[in-house]
Amino acid sequence: MMKNITILLFASLILFSCTKDEFKLEENDYLIFGIYNGFCMGNCTSLFKIDNLQLLEDNMSTFVPGEELLFKEDPLSDSKYELAYTAFEEIPQELKNHMDKSFGCPGCVDQDIIYLQYFDGADTYEWQVDTDTDALPEFLVPYTKKIVEIVDQLKD
Repeated sequence: MMKNITILLFASLILFSCTKDEFKLEENDYLIFGIYNGFCMGNCTSLFKIDNLQLLEDNMSTFVPGEELLFKEDPLSDSKYELAYTAFEEIPQELKNHMDKSFGCPGCVDQDIIYLQYFDGADTYEWQVDTDTDALPEFLVPYTKKIVEIVDQLKD
């Protein structure tokens, strides 16, 4: 009896520790992140795609959610990859509970919009986040500031 309980507990531990809810960058996974603005002149888009091997920069001057995302073929440097990987590592786990959602009022007052798209190998999740941190849930404020900082550094 005790042996059966031990086996059951061990099996449960393995099952629940391997949930699909965790953010991981495995073979086919990727994170697209960055900033866009629909009401500016010139290049209004700074999006980046990171997977488990490389970091790509967008090849667009404008972006409208739902349109195809285009990226340059040549990857950015390893140092920029490492910087971008922090954008992936620091994704708030609370976003798992808010799949396919906007936060705040992205773009309502003609400000930049943070765009996040995560593909876990099977499903694509997308978020649009207001850059006005007063309009965001508390768990998202530090990450929003981090994304703006990372994008600014990647553009240099």
